[in-house]
This record gives sequence, structure tokens and C-alpha cells, in this order.
Amino acid sequence: MELILTNQQPTQLPDNLEEILKSLLERTLELENIQGEREVGVTFVDDEEIQTLNRDYRGKDQVTDVLSFAMSESLDDEPTILDEDLSLLGDIVIDYQRALMQAEEYGHSPLREVCYLSLHGMLHLLGYEHEVEEDKKCMRKREEEILTAFQITREL
Repeated sequence: MELILTNQQPTQLPDNLEEILKSLLERTLELENIQGEREVGVTFVDDEEIQTLNRDYRGKDQVTDVLSFAMSESLDDEPTILDEDLSLLGDIVIDYQRALMQAEEYGHSPLREVCYLSLHGMLHLLGYEHEVEEDKKCMRKREEEILTAFQITREL
């Protein structure tokens, strides 16, 4: 798997973060039985940028912690992508400052929070949703299974 990691916010990311996220997302693809070479972009932004993206693409003018832009999805005015073997899965955008605040709020490490948000975004790229309660339970269960398989605990 190719991971394209971009930092567009002022805080320096941990040196080993790219390696950890690549391993986590590769493991996610394995556990989801996704074959073939895949490419995922993970971009870290600030509150202002994620709010702009959330407003422009989701119609929600508010800050959020993570957004996913799957290549298999399209907006009303975009062509539909039909290639199910698409190697480029899409992009995950994470508000790094919000991730740091949430880690403190939830009582775990920033690394655990960034891994969780990356995994959450990846599952969206793979088709998971959480708009209805049944889907939310399924997605949360899968998140915990994958984090456990990757040995990322809340204590990390």
C-alpha cells in the first residue's frame, strides 16, 4: 500500500507517524480482504481548513475531526467512478489540533487518537457508514476489532 502523508498545519508530526499509519491501514486492508496495491492520502490540517472542507463538501459549517473522500463516490456534478479495482481509494483529512484535544479529553495518547481517526476514515473509504444506529454499531465494532488486532489500546 502506498500512503501519501501531507502535513498542512503548523505542528510537527511525530517522526514515526507515517510508518505507523501505513502499517495500520495495510492491516485494515488485510482484515477487510482487500487485495491488490492501494493508495491512500492522509492529510493533516487545522480547524479552519477542515471547517471549510466540511462546509463545502458536506454542507456543515463546523469543525470536525476527520473527513473522508472516497474515489468510489461522486458529487451530483461529478462523473461516477465505476472501477471497483480502483487502486486509489481516496483521501482522509484529519484536524490534528482537534485530535490532540480529543486525546487529552478521552485520556489516551495522541498517537492512539490519530490512529483511530485514520482507521475511521479508512473504513469510510471502504464503504462503512454510521448515519443509522445499526450501521454505527457495526462500524464501531469493526474499529475496535482492528485497533485490537493492531494492538492499539485506549491506554496507548
